Amino acid sequence: MTAPRFLISIPKAAERQAPYGVKRVSELQDVLQRCPCLWSNVDIALQSLPPDITIAGRIMAKHDILTQGRGSSFNGTNREPAWASALFEKFWGSYIAIRVDSAASSIELARDPSGALPLYRAESESHHLFGSDLAALEASGAVTNSVNWGCLYEHLTAPEIRRAQTCLNGVTEVAPGGILRVDSDGITEQLLWSPWDYIDRSDGDFCSVDAALLREIVCQSVSAWAEPFDHILVGTSGGLDSSVVCAALASRGHRFTCLTLATSDPSGDERRYAMAVAEATGAQLRTFIYDPTLIDVRRSSSAHLPRPVGKPFMQELERAYHETISRDFNSAIFTGNGGDNVFCFLHSAAPIIDRLRSEGSLRNTTRTLLDMCRITECDIFSMTKAAFRLFYSTAQPPKPDLRLLNPGRSVIPPTRQLTPYLDRAPLRKPGKVIHVDLLTKIQNFVEGLDRAAFPWVTAPLLCQPIVEACLAVPSWQWVEHGINRSLAREAFRGLLPASITARISKAGPDSVMAAVFQRNRSILRDLLLSGLLRKHGLIDVDAVEAALASPETMRSQIFHRLLVLGEAEAWARSRSQ
Repeated sequence: MTAPRFLISIPKAAERQAPYGVKRVSELQDVLQRCPCLWSNVDIALQSLPPDITIAGRIMAKHDILTQGRGSSFNGTNREPAWASALFEKFWGSYIAIRVDSAASSIELARDPSGALPLYRAESESHHLFGSDLAALEASGAVTNSVNWGCLYEHLTAPEIRRAQTCLNGVTEVAPGGILRVDSDGITEQLLWSPWDYIDRSDGDFCSVDAALLREIVCQSVSAWAEPFDHILVGTSGGLDSSVVCAALASRGHRFTCLTLATSDPSGDERRYAMAVAEATGAQLRTFIYDPTLIDVRRSSSAHLPRPVGKPFMQELERAYHETISRDFNSAIFTGNGGDNVFCFLHSAAPIIDRLRSEGSLRNTTRTLLDMCRITECDIFSMTKAAFRLFYSTAQPPKPDLRLLNPGRSVIPPTRQLTPYLDRAPLRKPGKVIHVDLLTKIQNFVEGLDRAAFPWVTAPLLCQPIVEACLAVPSWQWVEHGINRSLAREAFRGLLPASITARISKAGPDSVMAAVFQRNRSILRDLLLSGLLRKHGLIDVDAVEAALASPETMRSQIFHRLLVLGEAEAWARSRSQ
């Protein structure tokens, strides 16, 4: 199955004609009509919705996942934005919902809270354009080859923060869980879904998420995602999160193949763990070895995206996926991306404060303090001191990463975060604040592969039912027994080998990145010192030149930052042609 792609074209006021409805078209080149049009390469209708709501993408009822939850009938009012709030409460998936109000001559677009299906916005001379990817926007007349250098600089100061304004002029993004309205007054946008609505709920839906319930929610959600596919390829690192995806698929009888990439250096060779997962779940295992000689730092891994969020090793990941997935017609790629974020990987004193303020029990709080000492390998005195410091502290904005950037340039004012959840954070519970912050920081790293070139790629652990359930779990339950993601480990104990559920660390492709840097020092020098980042004043030329020449670059890990700048340069060149 191909990845879902769509384009919505809405005529501007001068071009509108009555009646005001949505016209479905089969060819992308035909969408520029004088009435609102929808082109999509997938067509999934939800019959229980009112006839004026069209779904682009895939949508499922929450009732099928959460047997304790509310029913799945859609009885929300058609008044904006209540219909979208009701939709988010009753359903989940990877979709854009489109509602036409002919009487008010308006159109509303709602994006599902998981953000699994992108929604970008651009303009042509005559139309407002909304699409799943840049190629769809370009095909309908949008200009997407103009880099916004100020936004690119801002992105490089905090690459993990996703912002509504992309790094391209004229291309913005509609927030997950948000609704956008187009009418005669212009375009307005509102964020409806909030993680804070699922923390400490007292209405019975998630009053007690134990290991058994978490396992059921994860297994049913992952299985529901897998239902349309004949075969699934799971990127299997041997760590907990991708292993959970494999266990969930196996528990519901889905056919899948594990794929793992190993480094030639033993430090990044996880094949024995991936093999253990494959054997436990009855799956085949395909293995690839990273080949640094095939990685070209002059080619951006995110050229198809409006932000440079790729990394060089992704080129090898793409090669492995291409060589494996092409064997199956109706296939999908699943990953464990976002598991650390959803399962609340904490490494601070925050759970101690959360438990003290929630329960007021010194005995229970002491248990959590000892748990955090084990996780962080910190002594009791130091952890107690950190807890006191956090107890009396106030929230501070994160410091920008200015390494190798032009110190004379500044971001004034900062642009709006795509999902500014922390603006209304309850500071009494810093552990839950960190949990929500983790969910925002994964957004830049899940969109991934080119939708036009690959089948459906999804990170099922980030689906809405799993996220909402995990948000209801108190932060200290994730660190019980002195091990991170404790509840997830307990949930899948018995479905996975103990060698997997007990793992507390995992290797990565660091040796590949180091080898790529060493092989490409001179290319990176030419790329950065004679490139667009220098021309537009984004980098500190002297600092970059010194870092490229210094023998300390490898030991100090600054080479990772140089590769980030190299990706940004390659991306900027690809979007400026």
